[in-house]
Amino acid sequence: MAENKQLIAKNTLYLYARMLLVMCVTLYTSRVILHTLGATDYGVYSVVGGIVVMFSFLSGSLSGATSRYLAFDLGKGDKEQLNRTFSSSLNIYLSIALVIVLLGEMVGLWLVSNKLTIPIERLNAAYWVLHFSVITAFFSFSQYPYTASLLAHEDMSVYAYVGIYEAVSKLSIAFAITISPIDSLVFYAFLIMLNQICIQSFYRIYASRKYTECRFRLIGDSALYKRLLSYSGYDMLPSMCIMFQNQGADILLNVFFGPIANAARAIANQVNGALNQMVINLIQAARPQVIKDYAQCDPIGMYNLTFLVSKYAYLLMLAMTVPLFFEMDIIIQLWLGSEAPSHTVIYCRIVLLTGLISTFSYALSMPMHAIGKLRSFSIVNSLLYLLPIPICYLMFKLGAPDYTIFVAIFASNVIIIASTLFLLHRLEGFLWRDFFTSVFVSCFVITLISIIVPILLIHLLPSCFWKLVIDIILSEVVIGLLVWFVAMDAELRFKFKMIIHIKLHKNNASE
Repeated sequence: MAENKQLIAKNTLYLYARMLLVMCVTLYTSRVILHTLGATDYGVYSVVGGIVVMFSFLSGSLSGATSRYLAFDLGKGDKEQLNRTFSSSLNIYLSIALVIVLLGEMVGLWLVSNKLTIPIERLNAAYWVLHFSVITAFFSFSQYPYTASLLAHEDMSVYAYVGIYEAVSKLSIAFAITISPIDSLVFYAFLIMLNQICIQSFYRIYASRKYTECRFRLIGDSALYKRLLSYSGYDMLPSMCIMFQNQGADILLNVFFGPIANAARAIANQVNGALNQMVINLIQAARPQVIKDYAQCDPIGMYNLTFLVSKYAYLLMLAMTVPLFFEMDIIIQLWLGSEAPSHTVIYCRIVLLTGLISTFSYALSMPMHAIGKLRSFSIVNSLLYLLPIPICYLMFKLGAPDYTIFVAIFASNVIIIASTLFLLHRLEGFLWRDFFTSVFVSCFVITLISIIVPILLIHLLPSCFWKLVIDIILSEVVIGLLVWFVAMDAELRFKFKMIIHIKLHKNNASE
């Protein structure tokens, strides 16, 4: 267990280093792209490219099944079954990748031509964006088994390095379109496609050479295909509904409020996506071990790790969310200046809160997927993910403001956390009372105390850059102290003290 925790900590550090650089580069890249393309073209790329992204629920569900069974086979130590799982998954991926191409072209062309609000002079560019996005989706989708193998082996350093390359390459693309020989929007979509093809090709070559199970062969095991597809089918439901929620929100904003609203939502999602990467990093580092604990019949270890990840994933997200939420107007002004679309600040604030509470659902999904009993979980959560779209359609018809969709999505995520806790307790005797007392209560107390600092600063200091700096520093100090005295138990504090003592002793000895 100690070795497993050390590996999780090491992998988390790799992924956090990746996240910090990627976040900084991505946020600056967004500013360059928004300035070069303009708000209208930026919104067009977001909504048209999102048409293809909406089919990513297929990749998400199959990737979850592949990762789960690869990690499970690794936990069992069955190398033959590991190769069979990989090859069967790749067969399925290649088949569905072709289906995505057909659906993306047919459904996408119909939406762009008949339903989306796109300026007539930008229609031709929108068609090119769609075609390039479909090709990108095909290559990305067909390589998922290779990425799943890398994650199952907990080889996070390579994943981190590729993520850093991807962020830097996208920044290079952002500068390249400023000197585009053709239409900037078309050129941008084309370069993104080429870059993704290069990245996916690297994953294939690396995994094929390093992992013996990544040797493709034809598999005729119908029972294995059925097991993978059955798991994927139930996992697909919430993924599909998340896709409909995201794309449905984009389409509703486009129809009722125009492409500028899409641009504002795209910016809000980028801010939240950069922060959510912290949680995703921790989940990716811990999830294989949660599955292996279950495969080795160690439910207590699985639950303890889930509690640990739930608490610290939330607190890490909180440390970033608190100052950003209260200083979002200054941040948007410094980041995007006068080019920021209207309502960007309020969009960002609500999306940040949604991302914060969603950390619990991300963490709680780990034992649910390890157990593999997804039927009730998938059906209930799928309905809850879909609910905001019809409700907001009716409310927009009645004249509700544009940010209503974000409030509805936040509310649905709160209900999803409660339903997941109930289902885990019902299926596998999950200790939800222990989760409530050891995780939720401490997180709630720390949240309430941590917001006192930015609230006081609102009344004490004028809105400016130095207020942002002071808020960030004080918030991090306060949250750090609260984590030390409230979130950590005495045993964990003692371990940290010992680690610091050993490090200082080594440094003094070397001097």
